[in-house]
Amino acid sequence: CHLFSKEVGMTIHNYIQREKVNVACNLLEHTPRSISEISTYLGFQSQSNFAAIFRKWKYMTPSQYRKKNYREVY
Repeated sequence: CHLFSKEVGMTIHNYIQREKVNVACNLLEHTPRSISEISTYLGFQSQSNFAAIFRKWKYMTPSQYRKKNYREVY
């Protein structure tokens, strides 16, 4: 864990959170899946836990992110 933190500049826990939020962003941008489905798919404890962690990394809620970035894929 110490070596990972030294090399990457963050804890493993924060790295995993960040990567899950990045996947969530992609799903929010390109799929009509509900926020609840995305939360469950990514293994968050609850939708509120997902929203709190998402806000920590993106400074907005998942709903706000989707409204701003959603692009329908044909």
